Amino acid sequence: MSKSRKSRNRRAAATILFILGMLLFYYSNDAMLLLIYYVGEEEALGAENVTRLPEGGALLTNPEGMLKWMLPFLVPALGLIIVGVLLLTRDFVGLVKWLRSTKSPRS
Repeated sequence: MSKSRKSRNRRAAATILFILGMLLFYYSNDAMLLLIYYVGEEEALGAENVTRLPEGGALLTNPEGMLKWMLPFLVPALGLIIVGVLLLTRDFVGLVKWLRSTKSPRS
């Protein structure tokens, strides 16, 4: 495989990883709420931290517990973002080195 093709593949993979990480980071709150819904609010956050509303909704009043339920989504999201950025910057550094190594024609 040629060097430019490897570089293009690495750039594409880095971009995909970065976008996936950003999407997971953005939707981590929704994923956490879905996970808590399936487990049960009282089970996940403790019965004393859930206030039931007369309309059928619930107030979740344990921010620390909610953060603990978000971590399984935030940590991989940040990992994907970091790997994507590192791959992109590595490719960018290689491009800068290549541009410096080529001599510009002088008039």
